[in-house]
Parts: sequence; C-alpha cells; structure tokens
Amino acid sequence: MTAVSIGSVQKIFVAALVVFAFLVPGTAHALSFRQRQEKATNCAAAKTLVRIDTRICPANRRRPALPIRRACCANLRGKVKCKAYGKCPARSPS
Repeated sequence: MTAVSIGSVQKIFVAALVVFAFLVPGTAHALSFRQRQEKATNCAAAKTLVRIDTRICPANRRRPALPIRRACCANLRGKVKCKAYGKCPARSPS
C-alpha cells in the first residue's frame, strides 16, 4: 500500500482547478460578471438604496446587447451618490 501525503493531494487538487479554469473560461467569466453586477446593485451598511440605474452595452460579434446596472445610494444626511457603471464584457457572460 502506498502512503499518500496530504500535501500531494492538495497539489493535485489545485492543479485540477487550474486546468478546469483554463478549459472552461466562459464559466469563470460568467460568474465574475454576475458577481460584479450583484455588487454594483447593493449599498454599503448605513446607506439606503434609492434607485438602480441601467444602461445597455451595445451588441458586438461575440455577445448580444446586455444591460449593466448600478446602485444609487443615499447616506444618512440624504446625499445620493451613484456607483460607477461596470465595464461591458467582451464575451457573452452566459
């Protein structure tokens, strides 16, 4: 019976994750796009969401037109500040 150390199992697992990330780049890209959109539509603690603005990224040959959102939040004094719109993705996030 061969003894397998925990370090070698961790190295194999990390190598498998790296290979998976390179083989399926669209999935990782889609997750990061969704996460960015979710973060862009939330306000920090002690702030109130006033509205969510939307703009459309124009279609290109790699993806259809996509809506990009941002949150406008009011602080305790009532001043409204809007977050910046995110970048338009180069590829389709789906």
